[in-house]
Amino acid sequence: MRNLIFTCDIFRIENGASNRLINPQAKNLNSIYGLWHSFIKAAYKPDLIKKICGDEQGLSSIRSKFLKEYNLPLESESWAYIFEGKNFYNEIKNLLYPYFSDSFVVGFELPPYMKKIFEETFITYVDVKISPIRFLNDYMFEFSSNDKEIMSRISSLKVGDNILKSYAACETGRSIRIFPLTRIREKSAVFFGQTEIDRSLIYEGGFVSPEEVIDYLRNLTLEHERVYFKHHPYSKTKEKMNDLVAGIPRVEILDANAYAILGHDNVEHVSSISSGICAEAKFFDIDHISTIIPNSCDTSGINILGEFFHPNFWHFIFGNIDNIDTNDSNYLRSGSLLKRFISMSWAK
Repeated sequence: MRNLIFTCDIFRIENGASNRLINPQAKNLNSIYGLWHSFIKAAYKPDLIKKICGDEQGLSSIRSKFLKEYNLPLESESWAYIFEGKNFYNEIKNLLYPYFSDSFVVGFELPPYMKKIFEETFITYVDVKISPIRFLNDYMFEFSSNDKEIMSRISSLKVGDNILKSYAACETGRSIRIFPLTRIREKSAVFFGQTEIDRSLIYEGGFVSPEEVIDYLRNLTLEHERVYFKHHPYSKTKEKMNDLVAGIPRVEILDANAYAILGHDNVEHVSSISSGICAEAKFFDIDHISTIIPNSCDTSGINILGEFFHPNFWHFIFGNIDNIDTNDSNYLRSGSLLKRFISMSWAK
């Protein structure tokens, strides 16, 4: 049997959701399926195509029955506990393998535990997520795969560092025009906050807490005369963080465009809980970049701009053709199709 399976993080749960039985990634997965399933079908010619979110059949779903069996509540904390592949890994591997065996997998934001399962059981996957580098005209998809040949072809479409540095230089020049030099003190550090429930906050089986962020900010004041804290635009705990930050000498809230901050001459240190803004900061003239979660800025993913919309993209990925038409590629790279596709923007 030659199967094609679209999937996502099976055990992702968001406490703020109106119905926790539904995987919060279901909408993203359905969108990816709608975008690619006919193109991949033509290129791969599977016998069967299906989607697995893990929430099918509600209380009788894969994830609901597993969580109940191991006395794990239907909460974000259970997802964080499982996410890194250190807890209940063998049990999850035994659970999921029969669903994915003999399949080619297309994933959206696959978690470490699922990638580990696929690698150990020789199931080929291509994973995609929205790249954290978002200062180009359009957003990018970041691709990864456990197949060397597929990864080689993906890498040939990579957006080069010189392109990213060019856009960053543009943002730096714009910062000089719109963001007064006196707004930020010389040799300052800026800590960029993140949303409250996100995979980027998971470390050692739990979420990095606001209190851990405050401790980190205190340590930054040992190195810098002034430390600034910038809220994530979609944070729901801004008032709480404002109160906590107010109790730390030489730390203040900074409300400004993220790229204007990264391009500011007086910012020498950029920090956050994990990757995100730090993945972008390395293309700016920043002396020091740090994260609370160690090594979280390291990535083996490949950023691609636009070409994944092409009908022949998956033919190229599977090696059916040698290249994608250059004129088409240039057109797709210069547009803003991914912003249109996801129908949202990150207000920086």
